[in-house]
This record gives sequence, structure tokens and C-alpha cells, in this order.
Amino acid sequence: MGCKISVEGDIYSYGIILLEIITGRRPTDDMFKDGVNIRNFVESSLPLNIHNILEPNLTVYHEGEDGGQAMIEMQHCAMQLANIGLKCSEMSPKDRPRTEEVYAEMLAIKEEFSTLCSWGSISMLL
Repeated sequence: MGCKISVEGDIYSYGIILLEIITGRRPTDDMFKDGVNIRNFVESSLPLNIHNILEPNLTVYHEGEDGGQAMIEMQHCAMQLANIGLKCSEMSPKDRPRTEEVYAEMLAIKEEFSTLCSWGSISMLL
């Protein structure tokens, strides 16, 4: 760990914050000990068990004819956010994406999520 401020350090922090948001857990949570951390907690749950790690208060969907599909689509958005968080929090700074790449991916996820919200099947609680 160095003390030098860098864009790569900012990207790492952004990634950890994304993981905190989608899981509802802090890196200092009591469950993270003995080699388990927020990063490998999320990584071990992708892609099949994303529903097990999501913050339960983040999503609410209304039952309806497209409710099941909307929930699958929402989990897809959450998985994309988790993947960005994991890429941003790579241990080696050279393996982390550039700010522009992260921004473009976040815009694409926002657009996808906005489409879901327009269906009226999902709303986000923040």
C-alpha cells in the first residue's frame, strides 16, 4: 500500500463502493475474516448466485405477467455492476479499467435499467 494518490487508486475505491452498494455490506463487516473479503465474496457468487448477495432492500418488483422476466433482467444489471466493481478492484493497478471505460459501462447499465423501470415492473429504493 502506498500513499501516492492516483487515478488507479480512485478506480479501486469506486469498485469497492460498487460492491458495497450491491451487497449492502462494508469491507469491515464481521463476516470478512480468515481471507474472505468483499471482493472474493462477490466473485464467488457470480454468475449463478447473484441473488444470494444482493442487498435485499435495493430492489422491489411488482408481480405481473412480466415480473419474473423483469427480475431476471434486474439481476443481470446487478451482475454487470458487480463485474465492474470486481474489475475496478483488481489488485494490480495495471489490470483496472480506465475511467472512460467504467463510465461507458455505467451509462449502458443505466440505460438498460431505465428500460426496465419503464416497464413498471421494477423500482429502485435508494
